[in-house]
Amino acid sequence: MAASHDEQHTTRHPSFAQYAFIAFILFVITIVEFLLIWERLGIDWESSQALAHSKVPILIVLSALKFAIVIMFYMHLKFESRLFTWIFLAGLGLAFAAGIAVLGIFASIGGDPRSYAEANAVPYAGHGEEDLHEEAPESSHDAEPELVMAPTDLGISVVSDALEFDAGSLTAAANKGVTLTFHNASTVYQHNWVLVRSGDRESVVEDGLAAGEGTGWVQTDDQRVLAQIQLLGPGQTEEVRFNLEPGAYEFVCTFPAHNLTMFGELEAVADE
Repeated sequence: MAASHDEQHTTRHPSFAQYAFIAFILFVITIVEFLLIWERLGIDWESSQALAHSKVPILIVLSALKFAIVIMFYMHLKFESRLFTWIFLAGLGLAFAAGIAVLGIFASIGGDPRSYAEANAVPYAGHGEEDLHEEAPESSHDAEPELVMAPTDLGISVVSDALEFDAGSLTAAANKGVTLTFHNASTVYQHNWVLVRSGDRESVVEDGLAAGEGTGWVQTDDQRVLAQIQLLGPGQTEEVRFNLEPGAYEFVCTFPAHNLTMFGELEAVADE
């Protein structure tokens, strides 16, 4: 009886060497997935239309392959009755059908985040030139001059529940002040908006991850951060005012993993 049980166990389960080989395959696939989305590897997915449309399908295929390996071997579905396989596939198919139905509902509802942001934008309540002369208090020459020129008004949002800003580049007038309104159009995700000098984005993100959730994923008193809007929940809007010298800047969402796709450039242009 014991021999029969051992024989059955051997024939219906992989050996230790097989388990080790399967684990190695899963490790290799995971490394490939990571390299495909690692920004520093330098893969330009936007260089051609074919590449731009192949990234997500490749990742889906690799994930499905890992899923199948785990189910077939680690969960022993390969060694069980085919009835269990069909039951599992039926449940999986039902889950996919439900997921596609939900996506179809959201797609049918539609909605343009940009038009929503424009419709709900709060205009800057600036003063006319006459009001500035009438209301500006007298100040000494030693006092720091205030911004009296009309600031640049900017608005930025996110593309629904995609991890993407609706604008990849912004332009503002240098030394005139900037008012930026950020609207989180997502229905599920938190996002922030952090402005840094060009070249500081990755280091600021890394230090923010180390700082943790308690600081909003931004290191406290980080001198590299020139302006920021704290984490906003779905549907929230906030504005920030700042001043920029002429030059190139970058903005990013520092929430973990969002920085991989949610970033852009801001150029401050001086008057001619």
